[in-house]
Amino acid sequence: MSDGGSSATSSGQHLTRDEKRAKALGIPLEVQDIINLPMDEFNERLSKHDLSEAQLSLIRDIRRRGKNKVAAQNCRKRKLDQITSLADEVRTVRDRKQRTLRERAALLADRQRLKERFATLYRHVFQVRPALQAPKHDKLYSYNDFLFALACF
Repeated sequence: MSDGGSSATSSGQHLTRDEKRAKALGIPLEVQDIINLPMDEFNERLSKHDLSEAQLSLIRDIRRRGKNKVAAQNCRKRKLDQITSLADEVRTVRDRKQRTLRERAALLADRQRLKERFATLYRHVFQVRPALQAPKHDKLYSYNDFLFALACF
């Protein structure tokens, strides 16, 4: 049931609860005017009529419920906008994650290729230049010794 939504038709059908109550109490203002008028204009319209306490109470209730309904609609809209924004942000972060994972995989593959090239070069250098092998044992130089040996040439 609506509190102040649609206007009444000329035949009196589809009246909201507030419109029915306002009509029953003989309130001279439209429900939409009660809800939507700026405060100054609302008070000015009220002062033009000699209204009973029951009428004033109902008018204030209609205005309060109508304003609350609009505020609730705005709140729901803001919430949906936030959800949409967060969903977009999640998509963006997931896309960035996928790009980062692809870049990482490419970098790991490059690193592996470089390690293999280095190992091939290492073997080639020490097979071509057996004099660079350690004299007291049959092991090849360490990586640092290899770099030092390369720098000497």
